[in-house]
Amino acid sequence: MLSKSTATHFLTAGVSVIAGYSIFVKLFHNQCATFLIDKEHQHNQTIRSLQETHAEAIEQACQEDAVRFLETQTVLTSQNEELQHQLDLNREQLSKVSQQNDAYDERILKLSEQVKRLQRELGSSTVQVRQVQRVAQQEVESLRQQLDLSRSLVQQKIDEVRSLASTDGHDMSDVVRLQAAITRRNAAQCVQWLGVPPYALELTLHDHSSLRVEFTDFADMPHMIWTFLQLVDDGLYDGTSLQYKNTDRGPAVTGGEPHSASKQIHSSLQRQYATAGYGSEPLWFEELSPVAPCRENTFGLVGRGPTLLFPMLGYEDGGRFACPGKIVSGADILQQLRQTGQPIIIESVRILHKDGLKERSARFEL
Repeated sequence: MLSKSTATHFLTAGVSVIAGYSIFVKLFHNQCATFLIDKEHQHNQTIRSLQETHAEAIEQACQEDAVRFLETQTVLTSQNEELQHQLDLNREQLSKVSQQNDAYDERILKLSEQVKRLQRELGSSTVQVRQVQRVAQQEVESLRQQLDLSRSLVQQKIDEVRSLASTDGHDMSDVVRLQAAITRRNAAQCVQWLGVPPYALELTLHDHSSLRVEFTDFADMPHMIWTFLQLVDDGLYDGTSLQYKNTDRGPAVTGGEPHSASKQIHSSLQRQYATAGYGSEPLWFEELSPVAPCRENTFGLVGRGPTLLFPMLGYEDGGRFACPGKIVSGADILQQLRQTGQPIIIESVRILHKDGLKERSARFEL
């Protein structure tokens, strides 16, 4: 057993330890409480700061949303007004279209009635149309017979003229009188058809250039001029060509014959010559005139035609050539043909006139 003093000593030591531990626990508790209070204070401050920041963010976001909302509302309001305006316009157009449709329906109804009426009239007039067609066919056949008869008479007249031209002695006086009658008749026909001279012509070439000639007086050569103008009016020079040549009387540009055209046009022109009764030489007789010599910048026909003649130099004597026309413009084209030596196609030849062409008299009316 322990002694009393030892027990007292142990008891005192235990009490001291317990008291020290109690003091330690109190100090630790106080420090923990102080630490927790500080942390709680910091936590509260952090929460308040976050709440303030959150409130500011919410307020700013609300303000921005409000601005965007107002802007969007303004745009939508403007678009709504435009759409409403377009809707009103569309309604007006729809109303007009409806009115037009009603008018179209009425018109279609009227047209349908007219079509039915015309169909009835057409059905009733079919017999009349057939009768008119038969009469027209009979008239066409009659005209063809008259044309054949006229051609035969023309050929007979040509043969008579050529026969008279081959006679001599007193028979030549008949030829001269016949030629004089033809000359007077052709002069009158020219004036009746085109009015008083001058008569101008324009040759349009393949390269779009043009050559203009003019007959100032036809007192000595009305038959040649009248016949040539008929050839032009019938389009018998269209599609032919001009070419530079050295003739036996000097350099010249000639052409205009059917054989100077392409093969297809050549055949067509030959048929037209035959149908019109011109033959290979359209003139019935040649006309020569001392007042219409062939000089540079003049124009005429070779022999009895239809060959065109543009002398590049003057001919010393008339011979078989006389040139009653003169070149008004385009003489440089002839020089170009002389330089190149290449033929050029005549696209068309037309008569230039002031008041329009009157009805032309028949070619063989004497």
